[in-house]
Amino acid sequence: MSTLELFLVIVIPSAFILLVLILFLVCLTRYSHIKDRLEYCFNSRKTLAESFLTTFNYISSVLQNVKLDSEQREELKSIYSHFKSMDLEKDSLYEIAQIDSVYERVLNALKQDNKDNETLDFVFEMRRLTSFSVYLYNNNVKAYNSAKKGFINSRLAKFFRFEEVEMFSKEPYKGQTTIDFQLNRRKK
Repeated sequence: MSTLELFLVIVIPSAFILLVLILFLVCLTRYSHIKDRLEYCFNSRKTLAESFLTTFNYISSVLQNVKLDSEQREELKSIYSHFKSMDLEKDSLYEIAQIDSVYERVLNALKQDNKDNETLDFVFEMRRLTSFSVYLYNNNVKAYNSAKKGFINSRLAKFFRFEEVEMFSKEPYKGQTTIDFQLNRRKK
């Protein structure tokens, strides 16, 4: 066997094995990246649920410490009963957003009637923290969706059947972008 034949017998299979190994490592890192992004989504969903739990639990404080008319009181009780019947970690984010928008509308009306109420100030501060949790969750969902794009990533996502993650939005199937969030914050 000549040195050229020996070289071809050693280098060609070694190069093929090395190419397969590199392709495997690239796929493994891409899979790991997508999986990490999905975990970030799940963790921020839990944080979002805890934030809403904290926010909605202050309804009882508002009922006790703020002057309300009968319509506002009934509306807050209705929101509270809807909230208690929901599983914040598993229910549709659209449903949670609808209840949250009604709650926000009622609180804004109360704030106009009761300008210097410490309870309402505290509840609004908690709502500000909740809006940050919504922003964080939506950013994690966007990062996950962008991680599923690309030649290798899209095929891995289909092969391993990575699930779709719903964005938090008050309108169905429409998420807020970072710019929308910043513009909404400036308007307030």
